[in-house]
Amino acid sequence: SVKYEHVYLTAYVGVAQAKREIAHYLAWYNSEREHSSLNKQTPDEAYWGWMQLPKAA
Repeated sequence: SVKYEHVYLTAYVGVAQAKREIAHYLAWYNSEREHSSLNKQTPDEAYWGWMQLPKAA
């Protein structure tokens, strides 16, 4: 989870830095980190794969 993989391992200087770094981590987590429970897909790939529009004829 974000707490164990990032928050608990980082010493933030202030709230602004914490918000910025957690947002960066979550962007990476959703767009680049493969998840075994999603068949080695990222959450973005899994979500947008279901949301693909049908191709025009």
